[in-house]
Amino acid sequence: IQPRWIAHDLHPDYVSTGWARELSRRTGLPLVAVQHHHAHAASLLAEHGRSARTLVVACDGVGYGSDGGAWGGELLLADLASATRLARLRPLRLPGGDAAAKDTRRCTLALLFNTLGDGFADHSVVSRLYPEKAQRDLLCQMIRRNVQCASSSAAGRYFDGVAALLGVCSDNAFEGRAPMLLEAAAASVPAQEAAALAEDGFGVFKGRLDDIDLSPLVRTTLDEQARGASASLLAAAFHTTMARAWSHIATQYAHRTGIDTVGLTGGVFCNERLLDELSRLLMRKGLGVLRHHRVPPGDGGISYGQAAVAAAQFARDPERRRWSLSQGTEVQSCV
Repeated sequence: IQPRWIAHDLHPDYVSTGWARELSRRTGLPLVAVQHHHAHAASLLAEHGRSARTLVVACDGVGYGSDGGAWGGELLLADLASATRLARLRPLRLPGGDAAAKDTRRCTLALLFNTLGDGFADHSVVSRLYPEKAQRDLLCQMIRRNVQCASSSAAGRYFDGVAALLGVCSDNAFEGRAPMLLEAAAASVPAQEAAALAEDGFGVFKGRLDDIDLSPLVRTTLDEQARGASASLLAAAFHTTMARAWSHIATQYAHRTGIDTVGLTGGVFCNERLLDELSRLLMRKGLGVLRHHRVPPGDGGISYGQAAVAAAQFARDPERRRWSLSQGTEVQSCV
């Protein structure tokens, strides 16, 4: 083949980004930096041969946002060439940043802070998770003061936090371990049985972006856990609440935009329970649902999405393509 462009992730520090830039310097080919969740969305659209604008729920562990933040629970209005961010999960304040992706208890602390405010450290759950006072006090102070914390809207971190809260998994010994165990814990509980606990389990804060707030569910989980509810029941309620929250926000934007199709992509949608519950809710509301069948929903499909974005951008704007080739500039896919 004779390449015409080089597509890569928007994250400036990825090894693949550095390799792409070096290759561009050597070949003179233009670079196309593609935002992570736009690439997820494009991989799904391209798999289905769809170029029209689509509402896409993109949920994963982390992806570099166009604002430099950590994204991972997003509603996008996307086609192959561009995407606009409409809504997200309310960001969590994660102490130590990436360390929270391994020590899932840190995600629980962030959930409790969002739910209980500055007094979160006094809850008995915190002492249970971190029996050693020095470590407990340090992490809680980091969250209160927002020192060395990463702000993340990633759905994966919500799964991690709930898994540790329920005692299902306190560390990700490998990627996705806590969410996998949380899904397994919920498997024995029918969705109908969890429905009552999931009632009114979320709220939506309106702003430049709509923020989906799962604090009501966390409060319910704490109360029910104190009453002796099983981890399986509470894990099922979490899945149902997450599905209801995304169905609610996607349906709202479907009515606003007149778009009747919602795509589901990102590594979190390897979770069959969430995928099936959310798909059913959307279809009951008369919306079409796009799911992955051949391309992986996780990062295994990212390069396919990046290629689809780059091809669509240059097909849409041949003049920019010619100018980019002559100037050696980088074109960004912004959300």
